[in-house]
Amino acid sequence: MTGQGANNSDGGVLADVGLHTVVAIANALAVATPESDEAALGELRRVLVIDPPSLTQLEPKVVAPMTELGARVNAICTLLIDDRIDDAAKLVNAMLGEHSAHPHLSLEGGRWRLHHHPADAPLVAMWTAIAAEVFARIIDAERHRRIGRCEAPGCENLYVDTSKNGTRRFCSTTCQNRVKAAAYRQRQRR
Repeated sequence: MTGQGANNSDGGVLADVGLHTVVAIANALAVATPESDEAALGELRRVLVIDPPSLTQLEPKVVAPMTELGARVNAICTLLIDDRIDDAAKLVNAMLGEHSAHPHLSLEGGRWRLHHHPADAPLVAMWTAIAAEVFARIIDAERHRRIGRCEAPGCENLYVDTSKNGTRRFCSTTCQNRVKAAAYRQRQRR
């Protein structure tokens, strides 16, 4: 899963599918809190649809550890947003110690892809290794300022800023449009 991104000066870390997926896991399970295990499984199905082997491992017993992973990713992102890189690195190192990355190449659809987890890893171990590896690369490439939290009122979602100029402020165009529409209405009242 990780390593699947564009080749650019940061090694593709910002375009990495694994990065966007672990941020989506954090948003689905830690920033928003599903009301039940079944709702959490639904959110995991939505997020992990990009990785069919992960979908086959979804069952109620993974909800709690995947929620914990989402909380850890949220904590790392918060530290990176707050420029507390040393503290974020400690959390990443702890994750690497628990589920270290084991790089290997896998032929998928006629194309070789680099993965950073054992091919037969259980779901939680696999996604923890992916999260640890991708955040290690974020810190190494000094790209932590590209991790952000939505500035829309009432929204706490995380995002990865892949814009050229690094000025993204919202998690989605929905939040951006809501804020811009509210600002427009405010200006019209004056």
